[in-house]
Amino acid sequence: MARTLRGKFRSARDFTLEQDGECKFSLAEVGEAIIRREPVDVDSLPTVLKYRGLALPDPLPRIFPFMSLLIVSPEFAEVIAQFDLGEGRVWPLRYEGLGKCSYFAVYVGEKKRTWCESVSTAKVLRHGNYVIDDLAAKSGEGSVVLSSSALKGADIWVEPLVATSLIFFSRQLASALLKLSIEDEFPLLECQIAE
Repeated sequence: MARTLRGKFRSARDFTLEQDGECKFSLAEVGEAIIRREPVDVDSLPTVLKYRGLALPDPLPRIFPFMSLLIVSPEFAEVIAQFDLGEGRVWPLRYEGLGKCSYFAVYVGEKKRTWCESVSTAKVLRHGNYVIDDLAAKSGEGSVVLSSSALKGADIWVEPLVATSLIFFSRQLASALLKLSIEDEFPLLECQIAE
C-alpha cells in the first residue's frame, strides 16, 4: 500500500518542527537531505513540534506528514513501532501549543527500489522522468505495480526514483493501521505486486 502526502491537512503550513538544544545539522539541512533521499543522522532530527495556526483544528489529526516524517498520535506510534522500520525510527516529540496531546515522529529512512515503472499505468512524465500519478491510482484510472521485492525487508519505505510525496507500507502494516480507522484521515491506495 502507498500513501500520498497530498491532502487537505498540510502540515508544512500549520506546524513547524524545531530542534532542541545543540544539533550537528540545521533543520534546513536535514529537510534538504530528506527531500534528496539522502541518509539522515536520526540524532539530528527535530524533537519539538509547535503549532503555528490561529486555532487548533478540531478534531486534531492523529496522523499527518512533514517531509519524510510522519507525525502520529501514541496509538499509531505503538502500532508502527512493532514493525520492521529498516533505517527508520520512531521517537517522542516535545510539543508546544497543542494542549494535552502527545505526538511521536516516524522517520521513514528505508529506501527500496520496487516500483515497476514499465507496467504501472498510474504514471506521468515530469522533468524527463516518470513518477507515480497517485490521483490516477486513487480514481481507479491507473495502477501502481511493485516488484515482489516489496514483500521483503522493511514494512515502511520510500522509493528513491519516485516522487517524494509517497510513502509505502507493507500489507501487514497497512492492515494494522486500517484497524485504527485511518482511512478518513490518511487514505491508503493499494498497489499491485508484479506476477
